[in-house]
Parts: sequence; C-alpha cells; structure tokens
Amino acid sequence: MKTIKLLQWGMLIIYTLVCSILLGQEKKKAIIKWDDWGVPHITAKNDASVYYALGWAQMEAHANLILKGYGKSRGRAAEYWGGAENWENDVLVRKIGIPDRAGQWFQCQPDDIKKNLLSLQQG
Repeated sequence: MKTIKLLQWGMLIIYTLVCSILLGQEKKKAIIKWDDWGVPHITAKNDASVYYALGWAQMEAHANLILKGYGKSRGRAAEYWGGAENWENDVLVRKIGIPDRAGQWFQCQPDDIKKNLLSLQQG
C-alpha cells in the first residue's frame, strides 16, 4: 500500500513537471491524421514540430509500451513492476551502464538532433 502511494505521488510530481515544461515551451503546431490502421500521418512546418507530434502520437497509441521501455532502459523495471525477469534485466542494464551512456551519447549529438530529440520527449 505504501509503495502504491509513493508511486502515485511520484507520477503526480512527474506529471506536474511535464506540464510546467510544456507550458514554458514555444508552441509546436502540427496536424496529426490517423488512418484506419491507427497510423499517424503528421504534417508540420518544421522538424521540431514533427518530432513533438510524433512523441505525442506514440504516447497516445502506445503509452504502456513506452513507459515499460523507459523503466527497462533505466534499469528500474523490477522496482516499478517486480518480477525476477525484470530484476535480471535491471542488473544487466546497470552493469553495462546504459543510462549513463545514453546521456553521454545525447551530449555528442549535433544541436539540431538534440532539439529534435527534446521535442520528441516533450510530445
């Protein structure tokens, strides 16, 4: 019960931070049209807007998969969802340093790629 309350508070804090970040960002305008198969077709005036819309569309369609991917890639899946399989994955991810490496690789990207990746994350 205590774990659930902590998780709920954590999610509330994350939601608040995300909303405050989004409200402080420039407006990114894009048009997303969904076809009969659930594929988003995005039209926008610049790359940052396309990436923002893509991030939004992915969360709209597959939020559960993306959140599980975040948990696994950070080496925290067992903490969030339990299970021996998740624990084994977390140990491996932390041993080879994927979270630290991801930050280093991000810093090595050109500025335009960084801007696009941040727009995707914000969407």
